[in-house]
Amino acid sequence: MLKKIICAAAAVVLSVSLTACGTTSAADAHQIFTGAVETVNSTAGLDLTINSSISIIANGQSTSMAYSATHTRQTTDGTPQSDTVIMVSAEEESQKTEYIIDGDQGYVMYNDDTSTMNKIASSELEPYMSFTKLFASFEKGAIRKVETEKTDGKTTYDITLKERKSVDLAKDYIAAYMMTSADQINAEVSKAKVTVATDDAGQPVSFRVTLNADAWQGDATDSKLSCILFATYLINDLGEGVSVTLPDTSMATEHDSSSGS
Repeated sequence: MLKKIICAAAAVVLSVSLTACGTTSAADAHQIFTGAVETVNSTAGLDLTINSSISIIANGQSTSMAYSATHTRQTTDGTPQSDTVIMVSAEEESQKTEYIIDGDQGYVMYNDDTSTMNKIASSELEPYMSFTKLFASFEKGAIRKVETEKTDGKTTYDITLKERKSVDLAKDYIAAYMMTSADQINAEVSKAKVTVATDDAGQPVSFRVTLNADAWQGDATDSKLSCILFATYLINDLGEGVSVTLPDTSMATEHDSSSGS
């Protein structure tokens, strides 16, 4: 049974000092961040760990959810393979879901139970994988402040964004975690910060995203959700050296999309 995991997206604040490396211009910080995001999103091989928390207030009711995920992918001779495992926890309950892509064929399994494994077209799994993508949907003019620090062979760029100019970023992340289109979401942002750390070679090693926003669909301003999105992305490995070991899928059964599950 294919269940939606609806979170909303993510955040962590990294406090850094200006004294270690001095200041970085908005233009340079924008180029570094967008370049790092493009590297991660387009690389043929990726080993990624994501940790997120989300608090949502709707109609006076507050809900908190936390999840951790691992995502590995590789493309060999044009054939994509990936294995994504998500653990979602809320109100002392948790569920582990695994999404597997092997070329055009996809699979979903719950709580490591092969009897729950279903076959599904890999294209139908894409919405469930959208949270593994990073976004850089802001212009250099959206940057209010940049703080930098260099420690242990890493340079960290902590970028504070202007609220009114980071709406597209908030919409992209919220849409990714709610598995919908950013075009269907409106948002008002009260806080937006992004962080990227790079190694001595300039390759990204981690990202952090903090977004506080009200979000709603279409013209339904009376059904706003107040969201605090908190996430970290740790790059364990990057490039052609990454390999994916897929689980045994021989027990998978065909998914009945007409069942609505």
